[in-house]
Amino acid sequence: MNETTDENFEKIVQLMIFWSEQWQAHILEHGTPLDERQTVYAQHVGVTAPEKVRVLKVPNVPMPHYEILQKAFIENNVFSLDANGLTLEYGIFIKQGVFPVEYWLTHELVHVAQCERIGGLSPSMRQYLKECLTDGYGESVLEKEAHETALKCLEQHNSFVFKLISNNAINSADSDK
Repeated sequence: MNETTDENFEKIVQLMIFWSEQWQAHILEHGTPLDERQTVYAQHVGVTAPEKVRVLKVPNVPMPHYEILQKAFIENNVFSLDANGLTLEYGIFIKQGVFPVEYWLTHELVHVAQCERIGGLSPSMRQYLKECLTDGYGESVLEKEAHETALKCLEQHNSFVFKLISNNAINSADSDK
């Protein structure tokens, strides 16, 4: 963690969990359930309760307004205003007009599966922030897993998106932060 002390890390985690719980409730209330194809992808990547997932398309993925979070995220390249998606347990933000949306949604569904596996929003957010603030977004185990698993899912379902990605339309999982 670049200049992020243990005490600051705890503040960051607690604020991010508080912020995430608020937005997750909003997404669950206003988002749409997965369609049939998306449900298949969710199950393929390990989501155990796809019926709980809601997706909310937004012009821009919201960024936490707390100064300590913004500073830590910007300094460590964890979260940006041009993010393509964000998962808050069963709530997913997807940026309107993102291309290819099928990849980004599948990538975020992997994060849903990770939340389930890790034990919910709080413990998964803690692990995600620790990885990103310690090793960097690009080296995060959770991010690498989301990218690789999404690609495998799309490949196995013979998705047109996989063909685009394999032709370097998307180079890596570097824009969903």
